[in-house]
Amino acid sequence: MSAFAALKALREASASPLDGGDTLDTPGVQRVVEDIVKEEEVHKIQPELSTFHTVSNFSPNRQNIIFRDGNVLVALKKGESLIINGQGTFTVENGAVLINDIHYVSSSSSNSSHDFIATPAQSLPVISSTHHANKSNKPCAPSSDFSIEYESVVKLSNLYTGLEKLSYFHNSFKSFFYNKSQEQDGFLDSEIKRYSAKFKSYSFEIVLNQDEEFSGLTINPEWRSLISKAITECSKDKEPKVFMVIGTKNSGKSTFAKTLLNSLIQYSNKKRKKAENVKKISYIDVDPNQSVFSTPYSLSISNHDVPNFALNFHETVAPEDCYSHYYGFSTAQELPHRYLSIIKSLLHHYKENYKENGNHLVINTPGWVKGFGKELLKEVSRLVQPDQVFFLSNSLEEGDDSLALEGISFQNISTSRGIYKTSKFTSSQLKTFNKLAYFHQSSCLKFNFQSWFLEKSPLKLSYSTLNTQDTLGINAITILNQDAQVNFHIDDLGLMLEASIVGIYAIEASLFQNFKPKLTNNNKNLDMPLYINSLDFAIDHNSPLIRYMGLSMVHSINAADRYLNMYFPFSNRIQGLIKEYIERKYKLIIVKGEGSLPVYEMVSPDMLLFSGSERLPQLPYVSFDNRSKVGDVWKIRRNVMRNRKN
Repeated sequence: MSAFAALKALREASASPLDGGDTLDTPGVQRVVEDIVKEEEVHKIQPELSTFHTVSNFSPNRQNIIFRDGNVLVALKKGESLIINGQGTFTVENGAVLINDIHYVSSSSSNSSHDFIATPAQSLPVISSTHHANKSNKPCAPSSDFSIEYESVVKLSNLYTGLEKLSYFHNSFKSFFYNKSQEQDGFLDSEIKRYSAKFKSYSFEIVLNQDEEFSGLTINPEWRSLISKAITECSKDKEPKVFMVIGTKNSGKSTFAKTLLNSLIQYSNKKRKKAENVKKISYIDVDPNQSVFSTPYSLSISNHDVPNFALNFHETVAPEDCYSHYYGFSTAQELPHRYLSIIKSLLHHYKENYKENGNHLVINTPGWVKGFGKELLKEVSRLVQPDQVFFLSNSLEEGDDSLALEGISFQNISTSRGIYKTSKFTSSQLKTFNKLAYFHQSSCLKFNFQSWFLEKSPLKLSYSTLNTQDTLGINAITILNQDAQVNFHIDDLGLMLEASIVGIYAIEASLFQNFKPKLTNNNKNLDMPLYINSLDFAIDHNSPLIRYMGLSMVHSINAADRYLNMYFPFSNRIQGLIKEYIERKYKLIIVKGEGSLPVYEMVSPDMLLFSGSERLPQLPYVSFDNRSKVGDVWKIRRNVMRNRKN
């Protein structure tokens, strides 16, 4: 039964229970009615659904905080909490804490330590004191470290990943990650400021000063109740559950989905016996605009067995626990058929590889719930057939929620008001950061933001032409939504590829033969790469003979020598995969969507330090000469990016 049908049944049953249709005694309707009545009661009461704290509920003094070499030890009394900004590892040394007011971590648990990477671009983690579940409610007695009674002791340790150097890479990310090692103390006119200054030698800070830039995340009681019920349902049935989170834009879907994921991980780890393997939780990203675990322009499914209470990164998931496909765009409306085909593939991969292991599945969806976006959401829910749907909404208009749920497939549904706080960083900045983090990540939690790609030579990959169709390298190129001689002239293929981000697929040689009759080429220049029109690039995303390897940046094309200059992530993982699949006689295809290259990768600031000296850098289309304004106004041409008309 769809949500709209359930609401309609409720209205009809209330108006005329004897009209021959479903009544309130009908089991299916009764279950939905109970959920809706509870939700209506919640809306009537209208509790405060979220509180974004901007400062820690903690006053440091000599008795409750110890600064040591590489770490800080903090003793928390009942009701005290810390908002953490920066990077580090927190360890519960004594007692227990709640993370974001929902995740319980004790000193006696198997995972009492967790790495965190927290940024003001999203809500910061909050560590609150709580009583230990296996001990009395009495506070801990004074110890050798602290002379006061306390409820919890937390150790915060340094963790330098390289992300703190992001501000050196470009000034627009100056406050994206905590890095105050180079800042001056200024006038320390209060005890709080003096304690804040002590964190200069650490990779993190406790937010002690009131600052609207920061907001700590505390999960409200309503969300905690919904997640608790979901955990209870998992305990009743041995079959893995599928949870899908839907809702309007800016309603906190990603926050809820990640909180649910962390809760399921903790529940799974807690109930397993020592001899059993950890049951991982699967997570599918189908929101190409704001993914949690997917790489840019991709949709993925990943497995997790350790909760993450802050920022996530793709390389933290083992390759065997991640399966993805290149979609190419940040919105589902660009190529809906490709979008749905990839989702089918992710679900198929889950059923074939993870469901049999008992993995529960969490799915986060885009916030596009009207018009064509609504039709896509209906189709996604039909494919998923979720056991439980969580609908989050910020709508205040009566009836909006029921219209948004019309046609959605589900077994059970719970609705709630959304939680959201506007980030100080724009959507464009966040997307740019995701691209930079992907390419500059060198290992699990290591990033290189001290080097620009232009400072090293690109990798040269040969490409196939009409005369050399079996080259060991790039065998074909396609640009999604672009057909040669229809949307662009084939002579411009090189210009369309240069300075862009592309996906790289490896396709088994016999399967690649299906594309050969469809390959087109620049008839005037036989040195250009082979091209597959977008309409002809139809692949089976479920095929084991197709492997999406990852993203690359195309620097330029050398038509004379028939090769592409390409840059790959610092991790070198993709270069290894390319070598492996070429040795296995697979064919490589470059697929391009909307992937624009971050401006910061094109020019290193060091190249501009010559300005004002006799040795000026030679940059095409760039002048270092001061030019006078015309009438004190710069006249900038606005239409330089207009499309070429063929």
